[in-house]
Amino acid sequence: MNKGFTLVELMISVTIFMIMTVLLVVKFGSFNQSVLITNISYDAALVIRQAQNYGIGVANSSKTTTSFQYPYGVSFSTGATCADASAVCKTRIVLFTDNSSANGIYTDGSDVVPNGGIYNITRGAYISNLCTGSGPGSCSSVVNLNISFKRPDPTAIICGSSCSTLATYAEITIMGPDSSTRKLIIRSNGYVSLSS
Repeated sequence: MNKGFTLVELMISVTIFMIMTVLLVVKFGSFNQSVLITNISYDAALVIRQAQNYGIGVANSSKTTTSFQYPYGVSFSTGATCADASAVCKTRIVLFTDNSSANGIYTDGSDVVPNGGIYNITRGAYISNLCTGSGPGSCSSVVNLNISFKRPDPTAIICGSSCSTLATYAEITIMGPDSSTRKLIIRSNGYVSLSS
């Protein structure tokens, strides 16, 4: 008796192995994109937390004064280019000290950005939508979103393009190159959460 595989059995085994490998590679790509978008969303949440800690904690924008008159904030934008035209705004998050006007809105070139205060979103992801309102059902799209914190009040100051009307709710939608999205939800009480 001859023992071994026939050529047909070997070809079927190799074909099954190749199909499983292709499926695994395709699934790994979408899994990788999902992890990327989730990580970027968590990074954005951490920047908001950092602004909150600076704003209601002990960080001061100046080493020569002990008063804490300026709020700390985070600025997001869906605009194509920034005011200084040096970067693409929808791919960056700016942590700032609002020392130019103390109105809770980031002014490019005037407000102090602490060392490392500009975070670039990489690998093809970007901020696709920003909205503010009083809750999930009443959210209106805005081009700019500023979330700031001023001592001693721990609540978030949520502003769109202007702070004439403060919002109590904001959503930041981050989109990956494969069109997958994650929403970062911020409430005025300082609560930050992530949803898909």
